[in-house]
Amino acid sequence: MLRITLSLLLVTLSLGCPRCGPRSKPTSSTQAKQASLDSPGTDAPPAAWREGRLPAAVLEGEPKQGGEAIIRAYYEPASLNPLVADDGLAVWIELHLVNEALVRRDPYDDPNYRIVPALAERWEVSEDGTVYTFHLRRGVRWHDGRPFGADDVLATFEKLRAPGVKGTVLRPLFELLDSVEKVDAHTVRLRWKAPYFLALDAVAQTPIQPAHVIAALSPAAYNEAGKNPLNRHPIGTGPFRFVEWVTSEKIVLERNPDYWGRKAYLDRVVYRIVPDHTVARELARREELDLWDAVQPRDWIEMKDPVFRRRFHRLKYPMGGYVFVGWNLRRPQFQDARVRRALA
Repeated sequence: MLRITLSLLLVTLSLGCPRCGPRSKPTSSTQAKQASLDSPGTDAPPAAWREGRLPAAVLEGEPKQGGEAIIRAYYEPASLNPLVADDGLAVWIELHLVNEALVRRDPYDDPNYRIVPALAERWEVSEDGTVYTFHLRRGVRWHDGRPFGADDVLATFEKLRAPGVKGTVLRPLFELLDSVEKVDAHTVRLRWKAPYFLALDAVAQTPIQPAHVIAALSPAAYNEAGKNPLNRHPIGTGPFRFVEWVTSEKIVLERNPDYWGRKAYLDRVVYRIVPDHTVARELARREELDLWDAVQPRDWIEMKDPVFRRRFHRLKYPMGGYVFVGWNLRRPQFQDARVRRALA
């Protein structure tokens, strides 16, 4: 089932976006005219506003460093560890911002979104497509100052594949993975039982975690927030560092000045936990949110307050997903197919 996700993005947020880079200006008068027509604040709703797309003008100019972005989180995640969390919010907050994978999809490569290097600066694939050798970046450090290396990759995959670890989302992606080997301090090799066309996709979704934190944890301890600090206080290598998680209120990240790659533009990112859609709408209207995610269809249609068009861009994008009902077959009543059909 294809879902359409609706978001409201503060007009000025793009100036400090941690993933924004220098952008070229329109190359023709037609593009410039379109950017003018699409800018918010005019009497008639511009095309970009009606259609839910970012106008061309947001890609102009140079990003400016500094500032804070307040983003609406529409529920509180159970954990900030994507290896055990079974919801998308933990991944949205943590992956590529706090923790990083060996590779990632290029967010600027629309519409192809090809795989590009991240913690691995390059890789090779064997002729039969079953062996992937990753060469890790040197000089990368964890947010606590410890050096990153091959042991961290091994520890991450060992925990992900360990029986007893709640890897319900990521583990199925590695059913064909045969082994993970350390070649040297900066090289790892993944061997697959058969060629797997989604191998790099699976690797791109797996945040590498520090071995000095997780290696000694049992599967049961790794799952528990009280024993595995990464579940509530992630330590990564990414452009943002975790600062705090105030239950039912906010999750805060700050710019990592020692990041190995291009530094983030924003100083802080605050995920404000606002489950109630009515409250989120009022906070956006009062300009207390910079990004209002999960806008409800009715709010989208009835967005008539001038502050929204003056201060925000609207963005509508497809989101792949599915919804299902699962029956616990250990319960006798659900073992009867007639009961399951009657409830479906």
